[in-house]
Amino acid sequence: MSRRNRITPNWFDGVAAHYTLLFPLVKDKALCCNRTPNQLRNHLVLAERGGNWYTPPMQTKPLFIVISAPSGCGKSTLCDMLLQHYNDLSYSVSCTTREPRGMEEDGVDYHFHTLERFRELIDENAFLEYAEVHGNFYGTLKAPIAEDLASGLSIVMDIDVQGAAKVREHVKALPASDPMRDGFVDIFIMPPSMEELRRRLEGRSTDAPEVIERRLENAEGEIARADEFMFKVVNDELSVAFKRICDILDVKSGRM
Repeated sequence: MSRRNRITPNWFDGVAAHYTLLFPLVKDKALCCNRTPNQLRNHLVLAERGGNWYTPPMQTKPLFIVISAPSGCGKSTLCDMLLQHYNDLSYSVSCTTREPRGMEEDGVDYHFHTLERFRELIDENAFLEYAEVHGNFYGTLKAPIAEDLASGLSIVMDIDVQGAAKVREHVKALPASDPMRDGFVDIFIMPPSMEELRRRLEGRSTDAPEVIERRLENAEGEIARADEFMFKVVNDELSVAFKRICDILDVKSGRM
């Protein structure tokens, strides 16, 4: 299931108007958003039974999952697969100053901000990390991550290597008991080869030749930093790479 099929603020408002008896049990609209409809349905059932609406169905350790990869290595696809597979997993929606691509929606794929607003958020110390990548700014807000982890949900981020390094630095400075540090897992997705990466980038038909060359040049530097991550997974075959990631997460969360 794509992140585009997840709960949005407008969807929430529309459905809440028709289910007035059930939705008062949901105390925080923001926590509903970016869930799949199935996840929200499960959480509402828990609330109706008197439980905490966002309690995950399995009592496992919530994980703070950071996934990085060069452009074209499939990290977005793998994250979407993880969100479909795990019912207690939430997606961290990043902020960016770049323009939306294709069918991307504000608040679903990214929080799209002007450069001026992004700088205001920096001044407010709202970001866990931020960086300039390919000429645009990207950043991750602190508050939604802390809220999800405190509620017992795991959260997954797909960010660049620069951002991952800043998150890692931030996490290491936290107390050992902090959920963000206790559940931290970072994974680097590797291409089978640079030749295969070029083939994938050219096959997307979304970037100009000079952009592809820049992405390939950046990929070499990113791959050189792969050893900074806890785990490395080669995406030679999508289903196999997905299984490898699931095995890592199941062990770290206590599922196996």
